[in-house]
Amino acid sequence: MLILGIDTATISSSIALFETSSNRDLGVVSSPGAAKNSESIIPGIDSLLERNSLDYSSIDLITVAIGPGSFTGLRVGLSTAKGLAYALAKPIVALDSLAIRAFSAETTGEPIAVCLDAKRGEVFGAIFKSYNKLSPPETLIDSRIFTIPELRATCNSLHVKTILTNIHLDKTFESSSFKIIFLNDSIYNSIYLCKLAYIIYNTDGANDINQLTPKYLVDFTPGIQR
Repeated sequence: MLILGIDTATISSSIALFETSSNRDLGVVSSPGAAKNSESIIPGIDSLLERNSLDYSSIDLITVAIGPGSFTGLRVGLSTAKGLAYALAKPIVALDSLAIRAFSAETTGEPIAVCLDAKRGEVFGAIFKSYNKLSPPETLIDSRIFTIPELRATCNSLHVKTILTNIHLDKTFESSSFKIIFLNDSIYNSIYLCKLAYIIYNTDGANDINQLTPKYLVDFTPGIQR
């Protein structure tokens, strides 16, 4: 099965192709600062397909990060994924942005937190139980908005020591016993989205494309970037 993964939840977009039969990564295109630009996604997909001597008809499953994350990025990513799924008559699997990143982490046997920048001193955060690479991360606290002090208090109460994040947390985090893992391109890319989508697809099937909407968590406010 050839899986196309599209993740535009953060300021950078990540597009990947993954072949399940050979468990092979066919490439990733990461574009810093391009997640809000729909014109950057299709050329990235074109490049990956051409690099592997494939075409759009070769794609068997489309998967997309549905949020939480950037308002514009989520709209762009989901609309692109749905448009391709409609045009190609392919199934689609939409996944929580934080769960995907938890899935990318090394298994430690302990709970982990994942948080992404939500602007205005807040983060999109969730906490997951320990897990293996054969099943989705089990949620302890579902995706929600946290202030930094709220996240720290929640992590302390649940004995969370490892935090995956795309922002620099405050000094009370960085100077404590927390292990902070910064989610750069060497730690996370959308290959993990493809791998997790394959597991979900085999157990739960595809999503109803007509029911898919971005997982914003907060209402859009004109003039306020998210």
